[in-house]
Amino acid sequence: MSVREQHYEAAAKLLAEHHPSTDSHSDTYWQGYLDAVAWHLAGRPGSYESYYRYTPGTVSRDAWAYGWSDGQLFATSLDKSSA
Repeated sequence: MSVREQHYEAAAKLLAEHHPSTDSHSDTYWQGYLDAVAWHLAGRPGSYESYYRYTPGTVSRDAWAYGWSDGQLFATSLDKSSA
C-alpha cells in the first residue's frame, strides 16, 4: 500500500479535530505532521526517509522533521486510544 490522497484527507480531518489552530507552528512543520499521520494511516509503507521533502541541514528540513516526529507521536496515540 502507498500513501494516497484519502490518507492525507483523513490526516487533515484529524488535524482539524485535534489541533483547530495551526498558528502555533510553520506551514513546513504542519506539512511534516500531515505527512507522518498520512504515512501512519496508510500502514507505514516503505521507509519514512523517502518522505523527506527538504535538504538536510536546512531550517525547512528541521521544521518538517519536528512536525514528522510530533505527527508520529500523535498517530501512535490514536492507535493506543482505539485499542
